[in-house]
This record gives sequence, C-alpha cells and structure tokens, in this order.
Amino acid sequence: TSLRHKGRRDALCLGVDVGYDIMEGSTLTPGFFSTIHLSQRNVFFIHMAGRLIDVYPKVAMFVIFGPNEGLTAQEENNVFEFLKTHVSGTVVWTCTDGTCPWQEDDWSGDLRMLIHMEYLWRRSFRSMCTPSGWTGYQ
Repeated sequence: TSLRHKGRRDALCLGVDVGYDIMEGSTLTPGFFSTIHLSQRNVFFIHMAGRLIDVYPKVAMFVIFGPNEGLTAQEENNVFEFLKTHVSGTVVWTCTDGTCPWQEDDWSGDLRMLIHMEYLWRRSFRSMCTPSGWTGYQ
C-alpha cells in the first residue's frame, strides 16, 4: 500500500506476507521491490507477527515496536539481510528498540509506544475526508 503526502510518496506499508517471509528467513528475489523505490522513502513499515518495524532508509535505521518483546536474534538478522538486499547494501544499518526510556509518571511503556505510533501515523499519512465520507489516503 502506497500512501501519498504533499504530492510525493512518503510512506509505504509492506504486506503482512512480506513480513512473514522476512521473519521466516525466506529469500525474496533481488530486485522484487525495485519498482516501489524503498531506498527513496522517508519511512516504510513491515508488519511482523504482532510487531511493527519502522524502516527509515535515509538514515539507515529501523525501529522495532512490539507490545511484549522485540525480535529474536535470527529475526533481527533476517531484517538486516532484507534491508541489505532490497534497500541498500552499502550502508551499515542500526536497530533501535521502540520503547521509551523510563520516566516518572503514570504512563506505561505500552501506552508510550501507542502514542509514538499514532504520532508517526499522523505525520506520515493524511486522510482525505469529504462530506460524503471516507475517500482513502491522498
């Protein structure tokens, strides 16, 4: 699914089947994603078995958001291999945990994660509503 914002493609969400293939270590054909220009995106998302991976190609970083746990070592290695093969193999990718640092207040870490995901959603996607109702993403 490609989502447009201000006339350019800012965000992309890869299908759940792609996330499952990455998680299992399946080899996706090199060049398979060349038409959607993953390396030129500001951010794209990978759903991986209840976890969300936000990939920021322009800064060579990906962030793992998971309600209970991050990725296993093998799954993280599979994500690195996917990014090297299909986004950019010449850069060193960094992996960051999406949990927020501990703070002294009543908010839980899971709530902070949801708020951050909502922030990313609002920043990356703009819904187009008309008086007749929902028309999708612009």
